[in-house]
Amino acid sequence: MSAAGKRHMARVAELPCLICGARPVEVHHIREGQGAAQRAQDTLTCPLCPEHHRGASGIHGLGRRGFFARYKLDELDLLALTIELLERANERCYRLDSGVPPSRATGMDSGREITRRPVASSPS
Repeated sequence: MSAAGKRHMARVAELPCLICGARPVEVHHIREGQGAAQRAQDTLTCPLCPEHHRGASGIHGLGRRGFFARYKLDELDLLALTIELLERANERCYRLDSGVPPSRATGMDSGREITRRPVASSPS
């Protein structure tokens, strides 16, 4: 694991679970587009609490299809949400460093609604 990968995973581990907002979290490696023998990149990760990572209602417990059926989120959605939270955390740190108080804490309690991106149907 590279130093940059370690730093990124540490930042992801500080975020709340993308499903329920709980802490602490485990860092889930995104497997979308990866072959079975390929190692997932450390930068393609998202924060999930133990239940939503390895538990019966989690991505490993339900499988990718079951997880999508229950939460209407696939791994790329989880990655997009992670990137958004990291960007908001960066903005918050910038505001703190510059002496400008943040308007509110970052995290899943932001009041912003998650919108599912449309899924393209495959040609018949």
